[in-house]
Formats: sequence, C-alpha cells, structure tokens
Amino acid sequence: MRLIRVRGSTARGALEAVRARFGPDALVLEVTRRGEEVEAVVAADTETPRAAAVEDPRSRGLRLRLERAGFLGSVARSLAAAADGRFDTMTALCDAVASRVATRDLLGSREPIVLFGAEGSGRTTAAAMLAARAALAGRRRVLLIESGPAPRPHPLLAACAKLLRGRHVMAPTAESLVRTASSADGFLVVVDFGGCRPLADGAAEEIRRLTSALWGAKAVLVADASAPLLLSAQVRALGGAFLSGVGLTRIDRAGAALAPSLSAMLEHGAHPAFFTSGREIPQSFHPSTPESFARLVLTSVQAEPAARTDFDHGPAAARESSHA
Repeated sequence: MRLIRVRGSTARGALEAVRARFGPDALVLEVTRRGEEVEAVVAADTETPRAAAVEDPRSRGLRLRLERAGFLGSVARSLAAAADGRFDTMTALCDAVASRVATRDLLGSREPIVLFGAEGSGRTTAAAMLAARAALAGRRRVLLIESGPAPRPHPLLAACAKLLRGRHVMAPTAESLVRTASSADGFLVVVDFGGCRPLADGAAEEIRRLTSALWGAKAVLVADASAPLLLSAQVRALGGAFLSGVGLTRIDRAGAALAPSLSAMLEHGAHPAFFTSGREIPQSFHPSTPESFARLVLTSVQAEPAARTDFDHGPAAARESSHA
C-alpha cells in the first residue's frame, strides 16, 4: 500500500476524483485544504484499480472554474473536456454543450406539452410564455388547458389565450383532459398540470400514464432555478431520462444557485427545455439550444456575484462578459 494525493477545487470534487480513479471502495485517510484546492490522501496499491487519465492543463483550469461556481466534479469534467479547455469564446462552450447536452425543441412539437411542477415554481407563467412564444413564431393556434384537482381559471392564461386568439379550457380530471386534447386538431396543446407533486409517491407513474394517454405528450418539469436542492430531489425522484426536459424559471434571481441547479439537472440525465426570468412575456422565454444553454453556463460562472443575469441580453452580452 502507498499514499496517493488527489486534488480538487472542493472537497466534493476531490472525492469524486478519488472515486473516478480508484473506485467507490477507495480508502480515504485525510481531506485537507491546500491553498485554493482541497487534497484527499488515499491509501492504495501500487497498481491503481483504474488508470488515471492525464488531464490537459487548460481543461483542468476550466474544470476548476466550473467546480468553484458550483458544478459537480463529474459534470465540470465532462464540459471542460468537451470544450478542450477553451472558455473564452462562445463557440467553444457551444461545442461543449452540443456534444454533452441534448436540448429539447418545444416550439416545434407536434405532441401536447404537459408542464408540471411544485406550487410556486412558475409553472403557469411558463405555460403562458411558451404559448405566446409559439404563437408569435408562426406556429399553430394554441390550446391552453388547466388541469388538476378543482382547478380555478387563472387570469393570465385566460388573457393569453384571448390575446393569441387561441382557446383556454378547464379540465379537472385526466379523462376530461384527454377528451379536450383529442378534439384540438391543428392546435398546439399546452397543459398547465397542477395535479402532480413531483416528490409525491407515484408521481413519475402518474405522469407516464398521462403522457401515454395523450399520444406520447412531452412531460416537462418546471423548477425554480434558485432552489437547486429541490430541483435535484425532484429530478432524482422522477428519473431524469424519463422527462422530455426541465424548464428553469427565475434565472434572474438564482445568483450563486444557478450553477448547482444546472449541475443537478445534468447529473441525473435530465435535459434543458427552456429558461425564463419571468420578467416579460414572451421576450424572457428562451427555448433551449446549445447557444442559449452555453450563455446560461457562462452567466453562472461570472466572477462577480450576479444580482442580475446577462442571459436576457443575448449572445453579444454573453460574448462580452466572457472576456471580462
């Protein structure tokens, strides 16, 4: 046995590097801070169980920067490796995202879109934004359906449907929801589904049954970007691969929580569907693309604490901030 030292920008990052190199049963003797990094001392055989890949210095610098912002070590390592250490251009970050993150196009959907999430997550506002963005992009007319136990008409959705010359319908049961959606030929169907609590027992199965009854509808979890622990618990409970995507709301208020939220989503195999600050309809609704997700990652690692986000100001602002 011999002592081997493994470093990371945080204790979690160092321990993840230990597991990646020596496996889950590695014997960690000590974890201490060394300057700006954290060092883990491991007792291991001369021949390591897993060959350690040599990390490019540029990729290591980017990985450490992402970890300091709040990204998990495995997610930071994946993005840094894909970006090849180049973090000063949007092109490099877009390439990294495109190769590692599958984004979801909701505006071009031919299937119904079911938005669900915890109370106060911004689900109803997101439904209105999605409908407005799709209608203004020249898509089909929009049918907004509110569903859940004893739903009450939301004035925002009613006003949105009227403004877009669409329809707004209440469907208190799953049966009435399926019946209403089946008669909406030619419409883009957006469902504000308030009948599911993501952390409740059987929530995933309930959403699966509903989307199956709606001919393969897209299920999108709407979550507050400023609550990464809740988001992580929800995606883990639901199963990220099952979801059609995650819509992050209140990105302008997330601040230091933005990076952990993005990391939690990617760690569990969930894919970004859209991002919104909720400030303007529909201007602050951003469908997820490699470029929009790259801008969000870039915003999350800015050196100064973000009282505001540059995300709503477009690619030019993101490119300028990347050189700051």
